[in-house]
Amino acid sequence: MKHKASCTFLLLAATAILHAPTTMAGEALMDRSAQPSSLDAADISAAIAGNLESQAFPADKIGTFRRGIWYLDLNGDFLWDGCLTDGCVPGWGRQWDLPVAGDWDGDGLSDVGTFRNGVWFLDLNGNLSWDGCQFDGCIAGWGRAGDLPVAGDWDGDGLADVGVFRNGVWFLDLDGNLFWDGCQFDGCISGWGRAGDLPVAGDWDGDGLAEVGVFRNGVWFLDLNGNLFWDGCLVDGCIAGWGRTGDFPLAGDWNGDGLTDIAVFRDGFWYLDLNGNLLWDGCAIDLCVPGWGTSDDWPVAGNW
Repeated sequence: MKHKASCTFLLLAATAILHAPTTMAGEALMDRSAQPSSLDAADISAAIAGNLESQAFPADKIGTFRRGIWYLDLNGDFLWDGCLTDGCVPGWGRQWDLPVAGDWDGDGLSDVGTFRNGVWFLDLNGNLSWDGCQFDGCIAGWGRAGDLPVAGDWDGDGLADVGVFRNGVWFLDLDGNLFWDGCQFDGCISGWGRAGDLPVAGDWDGDGLAEVGVFRNGVWFLDLNGNLFWDGCLVDGCIAGWGRTGDFPLAGDWNGDGLTDIAVFRDGFWYLDLNGNLLWDGCAIDLCVPGWGTSDDWPVAGNW
């Protein structure tokens, strides 16, 4: 069975300066302007059940990072069940760290990590405890202060690899050795986004490799063919109507079909493309999740 690519998603403060989207002449953007409203627990359970009937892979789950504490939906019901059922993980990060998540050890489960002023701290053994640099990962030299961290399985080996997004340029650890080997061996990708964009990563085409994308003023631009080149909206994806300026973009396999789907987090509410069609179909078909986080949280996603 093909291993589902691990991925995580960079989250930038809502005060970031964003630019208006641009497309080539004659290229149409999908526009679904209706904005979602919240559902109750019964509606959420019904929507999840309806979209997981043919689940082939473990579906990803949600979580938040708040002032150095992780809150993880360990049972995957999209409801906050308290720390005894869901996960409340202190000691893995500081208040101003940027959270990252990925399958660092290849066990099929997502592990936590943080990015701090150019240094990565990764839970390499996946026990949700900080065991020091001797056992967990302290990775310097892969990025610098001000970079936006991303993670994904760039090489298809079943392990999540690191990367950073800097002023519109991607730097990806293509060989997965956690060392910066220069652009000849690792990836230096320009032309896929610009300063102010929010980077995302996921397996958009189901080939087991993570691909890049950006979120700009409510519009998603996704490298659907995975060639790391911007080929225009007719080949790559330009998706409007899924979010708005100020939202946090997320990506995860919400329905367990092996493809990464999109989502946004807005003031403590989650809006998930549960059926994976890249269209906003309303809360009865897609998923609107209240009560999982606050407006001050950083959203995260993974197969906990």
